[in-house]
Amino acid sequence: MDRFAEWREVPFTDIDNFDYNNFTFFTYSIPLDTSSDYFKNLISNSKLYDKNQDFDISLNPESLWRKKRISVALTTSNDYYTYGRIGYIVSSPIENILYVGQAPFDDTNDQLRNKRLNSPNAIFSGNVFFNEVVLEGSTIYGNVLPVAIFINLTDATFEERIQVEWKLEKMREATFDFYPILDLTKEKKLDSKSIVSK
Repeated sequence: MDRFAEWREVPFTDIDNFDYNNFTFFTYSIPLDTSSDYFKNLISNSKLYDKNQDFDISLNPESLWRKKRISVALTTSNDYYTYGRIGYIVSSPIENILYVGQAPFDDTNDQLRNKRLNSPNAIFSGNVFFNEVVLEGSTIYGNVLPVAIFINLTDATFEERIQVEWKLEKMREATFDFYPILDLTKEKKLDSKSIVSK
């Protein structure tokens, strides 16, 4: 039985054909503030925390595949939900999916591979509390790769908008403006050509 059969049917969007009103992506969010108590607790409470896996992807996205475990959101034009205000849209072989939903922090990748894999419909229907998908950075099937930068300013505060602008400038400089920028802000109903930039 193919563990990934239902995931193979998901119509992931080619960024070259981006339509603001009809898209499906994996989005990897970059936190605006990693000094928060949440991040400190996340690091100190995980038995599997590896400082060699703790590197800044925002300025070095081509190293994303080096991460053993990558938490992404399944972001669609139905909900526009991303875990953060800015980050990367990533492509991934379907076989790199380890887990769907909020993964137990202390399970190894091998343990996650042996758990039942929720279907994409569980996310689309809201039966999974989080729209989280956990990917393995590199497998024999290929690597997780960034394909675009996204911003999502839905309900953002003025401070968050300023932080995103600053972070976006740093990311563009670090990547030599290589990645297109897609604005996934929910209230922004614009022609798709005006949203995609280089």
